[in-house]
Amino acid sequence: MLKTLKKYIEPNTLLSYKFTVLITVITAAINVYSWFTHQTENFFTGHSINPDATMKVVTSISFIILAALYLINKEGSFKVLFVSGLSLQAIQLGYTFFDISEVEILAPSSLITIVMFILIYTSLYLVKFKDRNSVFLSLNSITYIISSFAIFYYLFNKGDIFKNILGFRTLSWNTSILFFINSISIFELLLVKKISRLQLKHLPFNQSHPFYYFPLFFLGPIIVTTTVSVLTFLNFIDITAGEYFIFLFLNFSIFISMFLYSFKFIDYYKDISLKSKKIEETNKRLRLLVEELNEKNLYLEDFASITSHNLREPIIALKELYSYYKDSVRNNDLNVPELESMYVTNVENLNYGLNALINYHKFIRDIDNQFPNKITLSKSLENIYQELEYLKPDNTIFHSKIEADIELPKSYINNIFNNLITNSFKFKKTTDELKINISTYRARNNFYILYKDNGIGFDASLHKDEIFKKGKRFHKASKSSSGYGLYYLKLYVSRLNGQVDLFSKVNKGTIVRIKLKNE
Repeated sequence: MLKTLKKYIEPNTLLSYKFTVLITVITAAINVYSWFTHQTENFFTGHSINPDATMKVVTSISFIILAALYLINKEGSFKVLFVSGLSLQAIQLGYTFFDISEVEILAPSSLITIVMFILIYTSLYLVKFKDRNSVFLSLNSITYIISSFAIFYYLFNKGDIFKNILGFRTLSWNTSILFFINSISIFELLLVKKISRLQLKHLPFNQSHPFYYFPLFFLGPIIVTTTVSVLTFLNFIDITAGEYFIFLFLNFSIFISMFLYSFKFIDYYKDISLKSKKIEETNKRLRLLVEELNEKNLYLEDFASITSHNLREPIIALKELYSYYKDSVRNNDLNVPELESMYVTNVENLNYGLNALINYHKFIRDIDNQFPNKITLSKSLENIYQELEYLKPDNTIFHSKIEADIELPKSYINNIFNNLITNSFKFKKTTDELKINISTYRARNNFYILYKDNGIGFDASLHKDEIFKKGKRFHKASKSSSGYGLYYLKLYVSRLNGQVDLFSKVNKGTIVRIKLKNE
């Protein structure tokens, strides 16, 4: 039934308190009508079940006030009606205390009825406008216990034991039924309030939505109790049979509710556990993505910094060269060889910068590539020698001794050797041949690359903690250095899960040793 209904209705349509309000108003109206037409000896007044009691007119008015309180959501308006309802009960208490007897239509409710109205009015106020859950649970539980006791009270000995206590003898069956279903609905109302705070109203109306089970736990007992009462009133079933049926159903519903709640709680626990696991896995993936994004942002910041240096400084230098040329022509002291040397140096620096940017861009592009293009080290060296031929200074000698080879991601290995070789080009001795030696070997479980040059070098022992930090220059006179070359070298090797060491001395050259896992 629910599976069909949920396609066409909102989940909160099936909440029991709405049905309870309707039944309460209808029953109260029928009872008032019975009194004004002098037909008080019928089922809806309760007389046919308990001849000593009929549902009084003032009781019906009090129930109508209770029904109205469900529908009022503004505290000010609620308080006006709430105080009116309590005042009505206080007047009745006065009538009872002073033993003022009124005939028929003005007869007061029984003492236990008045007490239950005070309890249920207060419970509803606490649910709607106050967060006093412990007080509410106590008051409404008392109402539930008294009303359910009264329902069964007529089933056993018709009140011989308690007939003189708190007016139970004059408490009608129908009054007990209405208090019973209202106490159930107010319990539900508190749960609805808590669910609304969790903002679950947008959840699909399926087995994961709490409203899905509210009709089973709350609406079911109310509908069955009301239906049996109506069938009894219409004489379709015997009064005693109706009482027994309600008693049996309530007992059965308690058992089913306990079992179903426990059963579904286990399902919810399993579902929550699975979803929690998925959420945890998703969070792990998100954390990895955030880390990757943060890493990429750092690379992009570095790219911006190196771009600024590699392009701006050569352009400034070319502008200065042009100004120098104009001044030389104006002063008639143009030195062509010197001008050519300065021009070549600036163009080479611009080439170095662009070459570094292009290779670094390839590296960033390949970061997310799970299956990057790989190339052997020997093949990579051949390609790099060709690519850098136009930058190679005169009197440069390459010597390679590749005793062992390895396949590595193309952008990584190209960047490593581009950085090493162009650094050697930039920091060669002006008078000597530039000699670059590259060798490889395997030792134990590692693959080693050894790179040597005979450039101007620097005192690595003075800068051992700063060698691979970004923006560090160890040749102050060189404007061609960006301070990022060795930082990038370390970065590329680290991405390969490798280790790099650098040894250098002034005018003795530089040695770079790279250790990678032997794959």
